[in-house]
Amino acid sequence: MSTENPYPPPPAGPPNPGYPPAPPPTPQPGVPQPPSQPYIPPTPQAGAPATAGPSQYPQPSSPAARLTAGFPPGNYPPVPGMATGAVAEPPKKKLLLPILIGALAVVLIGGGVAFAGLALGWFGGSGKQPYEVIPGTAIAYLQVDLNPSNDQKIAALGFFKELPELANANSSSVDIKKVIWDAISENRDLNGVNYDADLKPWLGDRVGVAALPNSSGSTVGVIAVQVTNEASAKDKLPSVLTKVGSELELVTVKDGYAILTDPTTSGTVKSALDGDSLTKNANFSADLNALGNTGWSAGWFDVKALAKLSSTSGLDAAGLTGRATYALRFSGNTLELAGRLTGSDSKSIPASNGGTDLGDLPADTGFAASIQGGGDWVAANWDLVQSALSSNSAYSSLTEADITAVLGKQATIGVSSDALKAVGSGSRADSTPGAGYKANTDNAARVQELFSSTYYGSMYKSSVVGSVVAIATTDSYLSGLTGNSGDKLSSSAKFTAVVPDYSKASIAVYLDLGALSTLWDKLPSSASDYRDFLKALTAVGISTTPTSDGATWSLRVTRS
Repeated sequence: MSTENPYPPPPAGPPNPGYPPAPPPTPQPGVPQPPSQPYIPPTPQAGAPATAGPSQYPQPSSPAARLTAGFPPGNYPPVPGMATGAVAEPPKKKLLLPILIGALAVVLIGGGVAFAGLALGWFGGSGKQPYEVIPGTAIAYLQVDLNPSNDQKIAALGFFKELPELANANSSSVDIKKVIWDAISENRDLNGVNYDADLKPWLGDRVGVAALPNSSGSTVGVIAVQVTNEASAKDKLPSVLTKVGSELELVTVKDGYAILTDPTTSGTVKSALDGDSLTKNANFSADLNALGNTGWSAGWFDVKALAKLSSTSGLDAAGLTGRATYALRFSGNTLELAGRLTGSDSKSIPASNGGTDLGDLPADTGFAASIQGGGDWVAANWDLVQSALSSNSAYSSLTEADITAVLGKQATIGVSSDALKAVGSGSRADSTPGAGYKANTDNAARVQELFSSTYYGSMYKSSVVGSVVAIATTDSYLSGLTGNSGDKLSSSAKFTAVVPDYSKASIAVYLDLGALSTLWDKLPSSASDYRDFLKALTAVGISTTPTSDGATWSLRVTRS
């Protein structure tokens, strides 16, 4: 299989020009997850990937040991193969990337394939966006667009060029929607629905999904699917829905979109369609405009309105307010999931006072995470934190003083690239791997006590200078944490490409994927076609940066 890219590379320039900086899932207060939506097999729509199971890592025995590992309490999804040095063999079935209906990943894959359509004329004009027909009463909205700007298509192809799904990207027979439909059909009985006969005559490139509030304190789901032929959609779509066993019904076709919902809520949706569209919602328009390029997928959520619903009471209990947006887009060799939180209570996001110090870690750092203002955030939200801790006996004995001491004004952990390479190879390192923790805290003595009480406490190297405490596995890494000599992570272009605003962020995370490259050699044979692509990935970065009325956040992945 040739992996040569037949298309010209995107114009040179800095990564993510004009994009707002941003945050992550660690911790991610204030940014809700998209609400679950009805499923329509025959049409591309956004969904959610399956979540990872419980961690397979050996867990430290004491609460102090878990806390002083440098992470907030919680269960974290494991890196594949981290525990055993190998990736588990999947079921004996043809490996498919997540399909569009159910996961956004395939939209990106499809985006690369769809670039061929630039020359083939698949995309004939901009047309309306789904939010132009979605009712203005919507309090949550997300969209998938298989017809974004040309630069997005070019960048997507370049990013995913090694994937086997792109092998025929320059063939005149390639149809991205058919590629997606074929992927669905390999995993589900579609009862004889034929793409060419039943879908191609009317199916467009865009899908919008929204949640409308109803009188019972919950939400009504509505889906807008772009159509290229309204008469054909009215004729064929109801039959397709019936054949694939969908519980959705066609409400109407208007302004180039088929509107779908559950039969029990069709009356509510019809009434809402008589009013203004979401474009008339001033907050929605302003928030989407502030987000910038919406790329392949974008979403908007009225967090305050969602928090008032009985079905999302957890948001209200967490005191979350404001509005959240996200966009999934490309720039050069970078994939970015970026977003904004607007109008949020200041308690929702840890405050930043000068940004994280990730850039001061040793240059050979392979993994790093830092939070600024974490101690104050815990103190301001202790009721919420305590409630979370009490549900897990392993953490229930931790006190507010313990957590605020460890997080302090700023807390940072780092792990050397050599340690990650050992994980990737599945072998024991020749020497003690470098790793460490550093914090600026008002209770450095308590932090030392907590580390000393762990199983390996006597083996740690530590240093306290004023309010700054540093603890490491080796003397050399301790020196790297506390000294000004030697190359620093800020000098690494790989690091700054994925966490460009680390010096302004209140939360930042960095992972050098290159240090894990040998892990991909352990992929099972059924996944071998994806090895070259995975090895081309260089780094992942996450950041959250407070603003005057909320925060921006970003997850970036780069490739060589």
